[in-house]
Amino acid sequence: MTWKGKFIGLVLALTVVVGGPYMMWAWPTVDEAKIVDASNKIITGTTNDQFRIETVRADTGKVYVYRNDDAPYVFPFFFYLKWDSQDLNTRAKSYAGKDVIVCVRSYGWRVPFMSWFPNATSLWAKEGDSC
Repeated sequence: MTWKGKFIGLVLALTVVVGGPYMMWAWPTVDEAKIVDASNKIITGTTNDQFRIETVRADTGKVYVYRNDDAPYVFPFFFYLKWDSQDLNTRAKSYAGKDVIVCVRSYGWRVPFMSWFPNATSLWAKEGDSC
């Protein structure tokens, strides 16, 4: 194999190793849940508020918490162009405590020991059988 073939192989391998987990992190998911609370948590050291949307999953009954904050202007976070976290928090508060199943679209992973939460990008009331 020539050096060009080895270089192309190396680039492809790095793309899979680095790009694969990023795409799994960035790919949006939609969950069905009931909102228990939507609160404001101020993070010190930044100028943005970070909100929490606390839910109970409709299918399993397990507690699941989402982060709700604006996308920073750095790669890879600007991917979703989300700058309406206050509006989303208000919408979440309107469903809090009610017997309404909502669909929550989010991206990211929940890693409990690092306090990572998926970032909610939108939510709406469930209509019909699925979100």
